[in-house]
Amino acid sequence: SYRSTPERERYARAFADAAAEKHAAGDAAGAVEELEMAVLVSPDEPEFRFDLAVLLLATGEPAAAERHLREAGSGAAVRAALSLVLRALGRTAEADAERDAAVAADADEANGALEALGGLVEGDGGG
Repeated sequence: SYRSTPERERYARAFADAAAEKHAAGDAAGAVEELEMAVLVSPDEPEFRFDLAVLLLATGEPAAAERHLREAGSGAAVRAALSLVLRALGRTAEADAERDAAVAADADEANGALEALGGLVEGDGGG
């Protein structure tokens, strides 16, 4: 299996790169599939979980996005993204708390993530 090979990071990166190409070409579903493979191969890599969560949120799957963000660490960008996910799930008090924690941890990173992800979520709804 991919996970047991010494080259798993290379395989995971290849899946992530393929996901970026598919997303750029407008194939969000294909990008999600590729990132799911990257996470399967390298489950401890927060970058892949974060990117997958963002795509899941953008394609209308906030519950799945939350699950991956909870595994992606606790950095300001992750917490900012989590605030958007929680808001999409109707959990506004939790969303506000995550946003505030993200801004308190690193205001520039959190606000940059909120700005970038807010546009993605609003502008890429399920394509």
